[in-house]
Amino acid sequence: MLPGLKITRNLGDRLKRATAGGGGTQFGGLWTAVIVLQLAVTMGFPVVTFFVRKDAVKIETYPLPFPVDQYLSVRLEMERFAVEPGADTSVAAFQARYLAAAQELESRLEADPAVAGVVFGERLPRQYHPNNQVEVDEGAVTPHDERGHVVASTSVDTKYLDVLGVSMLSGRWFNSGEVGPDARVAVVNKAFVDRVLGGKNPIGRRIRYPWRGQSPETLPWYEIIGVAPDMGTISGWGPAGIYHPLVRKGMYPLNVAVHVRGDPNAFAPRLRALAADADVTLRLAELMPLRNVVNAEVAFHEFWVKMTTIVSAMVLVLSLVAIYAVMSFAVSRRTREIGVRVALGATPRRIIGAVFAQPLRQLGMGLLAGALLVWVLLGGVDSAPTANQFLILGGYTALMMAVCMIACVVPTRRALAVQPTEALRDT
Repeated sequence: MLPGLKITRNLGDRLKRATAGGGGTQFGGLWTAVIVLQLAVTMGFPVVTFFVRKDAVKIETYPLPFPVDQYLSVRLEMERFAVEPGADTSVAAFQARYLAAAQELESRLEADPAVAGVVFGERLPRQYHPNNQVEVDEGAVTPHDERGHVVASTSVDTKYLDVLGVSMLSGRWFNSGEVGPDARVAVVNKAFVDRVLGGKNPIGRRIRYPWRGQSPETLPWYEIIGVAPDMGTISGWGPAGIYHPLVRKGMYPLNVAVHVRGDPNAFAPRLRALAADADVTLRLAELMPLRNVVNAEVAFHEFWVKMTTIVSAMVLVLSLVAIYAVMSFAVSRRTREIGVRVALGATPRRIIGAVFAQPLRQLGMGLLAGALLVWVLLGGVDSAPTANQFLILGGYTALMMAVCMIACVVPTRRALAVQPTEALRDT
């Protein structure tokens, strides 16, 4: 055998051994899976922030069919034991005293020239409403959740719509004869009709609230008598809501909406004075313009936006460090292969192409998996992300690509600087 041919065959054998032991199969499966998973998860975190921020914006900008800037909201509370010594402090006596104080305050407010109207309710617009599972006698659409249809519900005064200046969409509102513990009527909003009944006419349909452990035969049915506009029945299950006539007796605490002629903030001191005149033990809690009722919940969402942003940044840094380490280690293990290729006369361009082929495949698979994850997460969103959010996600992706490229460039440059004789000595 010719000496040159023998050397070439020896170099070829060493190249096969270097390729097999340096970075082929050993890193092909496990490291590819690790890198793809890291890239996908890292791309998914900004979507979580998008969802949280979107909920905050939806709550803050929820449209209402009345001038919300003209209303004050307050929760009426009372000290139960702040009475004269020897006075009756039983629950019944407290409830009677509380109801009398609330009615006295209502009378004083309605007599004030700066007040256009006063209304009481278990919950007010833009306040968080309790959720209840609801069952319809017939005509309901199939629920998406195993719990069935879960909607918000509240009890309000019969003059609720008059004070808010809202008109019914169909049917009618409650009358004074339907106020009582045995009342079996309900008004639903437009969101309830769309979500629970698929847009069908709800007038005359009956609903009830299933309770765990209670026989369905013992549960009362409520007849739907009207459809009202969506008036801010905020809950964790969307804007669908049900209204019942308020029975003030036994209800504690009551929330009050005061329609003010002028600036609601300027009327707040006057409201405190009227409450003190009605009953010195009456306490006004969370007195604020009705528009600001959602501020606490929006602030809660904003807190989670900041938290998810910080966590996203930490995950990004940790993921990029891990990706850099994995790719750098994988490329550095190919030092012998690179030395052999140099000895066989391969150009730096061909070597770089061979070295970058696998990381580029891993990067492409990771970005594709991340894009699919983002697509799945955004599948349930009723409005697409904004252009600014797409730019943020694009910059996020570009940063990951840049780090992955750097992770390949640095060890490749180091490997190209190795003398072929030194690489061949270790093979």
